[in-house]
Amino acid sequence: MKYEDLQRDPETKAFLVERVEFPIRYALLKPIEVAGVETSEIDIEEPTVADLKLARKADDNVDRSVRLLCCVSPLAEGDTQAMGTRDFNRLSEVLGSFL
Repeated sequence: MKYEDLQRDPETKAFLVERVEFPIRYALLKPIEVAGVETSEIDIEEPTVADLKLARKADDNVDRSVRLLCCVSPLAEGDTQAMGTRDFNRLSEVLGSFL
């Protein structure tokens, strides 16, 4: 499923998590380097309970999103530091549905 195909609740505009098909393929607006390779797309897997527990230990929302993103994608924490804020905010919005 592509990010663009995710469905939203018409009233709240929140993502309808129960209708998400994993993995979610997200096309980055600006490519980043992941493990030494330029990457323009990231696949996001469904978070596990362990992923959620780990993410919730973070002190703030940004760190929670970074931790969860690293759990459900091939990204390492250092990879997220080069990510543009538009990409990070969109991915955080999707992942925030689980936090």
